[in-house]
Amino acid sequence: MPRLPNERKAPVSLKDSELLNLLALAKQTRERDWVMILLTYWHGLRASETLRLREDNFSNGQVLIHRGKGSEGGWQTLQSHENPLLDEVWAVENWLASRHLYGLKGAAKKRTQCMDNVTFLQERLFPITRFRFWRIVNRYALAAGIPRRKCKTHMLKHTIAKHLIREGLPVNEVQAWLGWRSLETALHYLKPDEEELSDRVGQTIRKKSGFHWTLQGELFAVARSNPSSHGLL
Repeated sequence: MPRLPNERKAPVSLKDSELLNLLALAKQTRERDWVMILLTYWHGLRASETLRLREDNFSNGQVLIHRGKGSEGGWQTLQSHENPLLDEVWAVENWLASRHLYGLKGAAKKRTQCMDNVTFLQERLFPITRFRFWRIVNRYALAAGIPRRKCKTHMLKHTIAKHLIREGLPVNEVQAWLGWRSLETALHYLKPDEEELSDRVGQTIRKKSGFHWTLQGELFAVARSNPSSHGLL
């Protein structure tokens, strides 16, 4: 059934495992990329908003967010987490303290001749283009086995929005954290995407007590094999 002209498709987001795999690949490859992706996820930033960040936007465990497209910015607290891959506080503090060792563009390896840390205060934290940022996320996501339709920077914004809503944070608080002026934008994330809906339907039916497996004569005397072995999937 075709969608109506004004009907918006539900935002697609990363699964937990997909996000962790993406962050792990970035961390293993280039510290700068990991910090850049982590900040983008935690604060639901657009690529241009992440790339606008400077070192003097960070103070006392907070970051000053400048949002575009009419969204509201402001100071937000950097977030800690028991999983080091998601620990934004540690990631940012470590990067701010050591980024001068990697050069202005944040090389993958430390340089033998490092620059004066003072020269970095007014420089962008991630001095690359939006297209370059997209290429970086796209490359890591594909390498992590993430479906191609999810391999883009804006997927990180969709993902934090979905995560907050799924975990029960009130919609108005999600709206405030992500800087949306319109509650309608936040409500849009209540709609499940195709993958999310498929998972929920499967989980719901599999939990039905009336469908629990019981011995059914000779019907399944031979152990069931993987459906993919029959060439059906």
